Amino acid sequence: MSRKRRPAAPFAAPFATYLAAVLLASLAPFASAAEPPGTAVEGTLEVEISEQADANGRFIGRPVEEYFVRDDRGQRTRVTFAGELPRGFDPGARVRVHGDRDDGTSIHVDAPAGNATVLAAADAADAAGTSTAGTVTSASAGTATSTSGGTLAATATAAATVTRRLAVILVNFESNPVQIYTPEYAAGVIFTNANSIANFYAEESYGGLALTGDVFGWYTITYDTGTCDTTAIQARSDAAATAAGVSLTGYTNVMYVFPHLNACSFAGRALINGGLSWINTISTTNPKIHDWVVAHELGHNFGVHHANSYRCVTNGVRVALSATAADCTSTEYGDPFTVMGAANPMTRFPHTHAWHRIQFGFVPTSERRTITVSGRYMLGSTAWASSNPKSLRINRTGSTATRHWFELEFRQPGGLWDGWSSTAPVVNGPTLRLVADDTRRTQSWLIDTTPSTTSFSDAPLAVGQSFYDPFSKIEITTLGIVTDAAGHPAVQVKVLFPDTAPPTAPAGLTAESSHDGLTATLAWGAATTKVGVASYRVYRDEVLVATLPGTQLSFVDTDRTPGARYAYRVEAVDWVDLVGPSASTSLLMLIPQIGTTTASFADAPASAAASGSTPLRLTRSSTVTFGLHFSAPVMQLTTSSIGLSGSATGCTVSGLTGAGADYTVTVTGCSDGTVQASIAAGTVWDDLGYLAPAADASSATVLIDRVAPSTKKPSVRLPEGVRLSGSAMAIRLSLGATDAGSGVATFEVSRSIDGGAWKTIATGRKPASFDAWINAGHTYRFRIRSRDAAGNVSAWVESSLLKPGLVQETSSAIRYRGIWKTADGSGYSGGSTRWARYTSASATYTFKGRGIALVTTVGPTRGAAKVYIDGVYVQTVDLYRPSTSSRVLAFSHQFGSWGTHTITLVPVNTAGRPRVDLDAFAVIR
Repeated sequence: MSRKRRPAAPFAAPFATYLAAVLLASLAPFASAAEPPGTAVEGTLEVEISEQADANGRFIGRPVEEYFVRDDRGQRTRVTFAGELPRGFDPGARVRVHGDRDDGTSIHVDAPAGNATVLAAADAADAAGTSTAGTVTSASAGTATSTSGGTLAATATAAATVTRRLAVILVNFESNPVQIYTPEYAAGVIFTNANSIANFYAEESYGGLALTGDVFGWYTITYDTGTCDTTAIQARSDAAATAAGVSLTGYTNVMYVFPHLNACSFAGRALINGGLSWINTISTTNPKIHDWVVAHELGHNFGVHHANSYRCVTNGVRVALSATAADCTSTEYGDPFTVMGAANPMTRFPHTHAWHRIQFGFVPTSERRTITVSGRYMLGSTAWASSNPKSLRINRTGSTATRHWFELEFRQPGGLWDGWSSTAPVVNGPTLRLVADDTRRTQSWLIDTTPSTTSFSDAPLAVGQSFYDPFSKIEITTLGIVTDAAGHPAVQVKVLFPDTAPPTAPAGLTAESSHDGLTATLAWGAATTKVGVASYRVYRDEVLVATLPGTQLSFVDTDRTPGARYAYRVEAVDWVDLVGPSASTSLLMLIPQIGTTTASFADAPASAAASGSTPLRLTRSSTVTFGLHFSAPVMQLTTSSIGLSGSATGCTVSGLTGAGADYTVTVTGCSDGTVQASIAAGTVWDDLGYLAPAADASSATVLIDRVAPSTKKPSVRLPEGVRLSGSAMAIRLSLGATDAGSGVATFEVSRSIDGGAWKTIATGRKPASFDAWINAGHTYRFRIRSRDAAGNVSAWVESSLLKPGLVQETSSAIRYRGIWKTADGSGYSGGSTRWARYTSASATYTFKGRGIALVTTVGPTRGAAKVYIDGVYVQTVDLYRPSTSSRVLAFSHQFGSWGTHTITLVPVNTAGRPRVDLDAFAVIR
């Protein structure tokens, strides 16, 4: 009879002394001369585990573990032990045992000490990057020969996918040659269905494992169905497959599936970290391959043991964990969150947990974080390859038990198998297990962090709940669900080790009053802690007034009362909520007083506005700068200290540069209008601690003008009192414009003759008029533009086209009436003139144009004449002057538009000086 393996004690190593001796003796020779022949065997340790299940595939009872040593010839010897297996006797290890032979194929070891030796650890080859497995080979001469399946060496981050080749052999027995389902059905369950076992392992390995293979059979073998000998079933099935032409070379795993055999109590059996498994079809009335069982047995093949639950009761009360191992019991298959446990699986059975995925190689150890100091830690979910870390591991301080690690994982629903609801405890908090070193192929133990219930479905640690280990004094708290770097849900936990010291007191706490006595400023040095400061708490008169981030080392307390005294206290809180001692100080707030420091804006007015005499600074920019000077250095001058006034809108004090007593104030964003800067008395503090300035101070007003003037179209007239210059006559241009801002300052005049290029003839002219000379026989056009006091320039505005003409008194177009006499002389226009003295005389000229002027002689002997325009009397022109001057424009008249007009000249017969001359008419056409 094989012996059932007892679970290891959770918190003690019962064979510690023996194990040390075993390891030291691992290189001892195989057998002494005194050993009886046939009582010792050396080879690779194989562990077969058998599990029972009910008709629905639910595991029941306890599994049976059997141990075999396969020697170098491929022969297997069963080994039974008195008590627990020696440390290091893991599947795949090279071992040597000697003891009592029960029969030809079994050895019993009563006292392991000295009788069982580990020659090479199970994972030595895997650590070197190779596998202890090799390839399953076909049976020879009736003896089944296969090597171990080994641990998967690939991970989700490996460059290539690891392929496992599985041969499924369907066999029945001569006494019952029934084919209970088709090979195609079996292939679908294991390889090809969407929910196949192959897809299960592809999903939980993040694509790192490809399970491929073939289904062979049915083969009928000769076998005594009253017995349960899986070695014989394997050998005869291999032989039948070989006889049918099947080669098992190239397959890493072989699974033997047969109709229910009553003699075998198991539903599934497998080598742990090996290549062989057996499936005893459960139901004969409704035969099926239970995919749950197949996935579970392949999990053993790939290198992991069961996932158990761990129930602890202290003084009759259920607790999460006890300091005494005797208070706790491990239940096989008790972990409901993994395919290697879950005795009563869900419709979609779950993936393996994080520790088993690490043992498989699906999750590299680089994606596990080992916690050694207290702190807050984020744990990613195993649902996504991109989440990291997928496991947190904490050494159970002081424990020498096999399972001395707390392993934490976080699960999320997704894929085809992890089918929990969003409210399930397992997806809303971390799951805690006790596990061994990764090289140990032993059970994990699920810790029930909600021991008040009898179910393990709520075993995960919910948000806001804490788990405390009374043995190691380690405390774990779930803080909340967060988002990891990959954007997936993760969980944040707090881990507190028993030797964690609270933070020190903040160093060098100081407090300073503002000069106005309204603000207290506190500053301190960082507290010291291994965990890190999460926050600082600030108390005023023992009232909490602020909780600050751990990186902030100052605090500004506003709205205080000048002259009052306050007591301040600051304490540090670390990331595991430990509170350190306080740093304390007190502060008397200052009472403000105004001193003698004065302020002045240094910029003097740059100009005067054109529209008035008020001194102004003029600018076309929306940015204005002011110089600000104090009679002594000042402190706490800010942009808010400066006031702005005026008609401009949008102005903002955007800059303040300088130090001590001299500053530059920059104002931006202004619209057109005026702006003035000011500073109120008592706004800042001088270097003696007094408020400054002693009185209000204001700058000069700045006028912002960005709008050009509007220039009027120039009117043209022949100016009276100006003499002809040969045939050239003077014209007078009006210079007019409007400007609502800084006012019109100057004009510029250009002229074009006979359609030629424009030529500037006047610049910088003040508003009024401008005289220019034009000659008959040519055409002229004038244009003007204006400039305001701020420098804005208008567009050019052109006059009408001008055609000057000079009509001599001899022209036939002039009609004379009465007595007109002629006088010759070089001083007259054209060398002659006509004159009359009686009121009965008149001269009328009809013309087309826009202006006309009378050219005549003035002097002490000249009289007066009436002038009629278009038959209407307009003016009496007196030609008297103290001295005589010829070719003078004595009368001028302008029309609103070009047209046909008449001018009539009638002497008045002035007493003593009746003579009136008509020398010529000057015409603007």
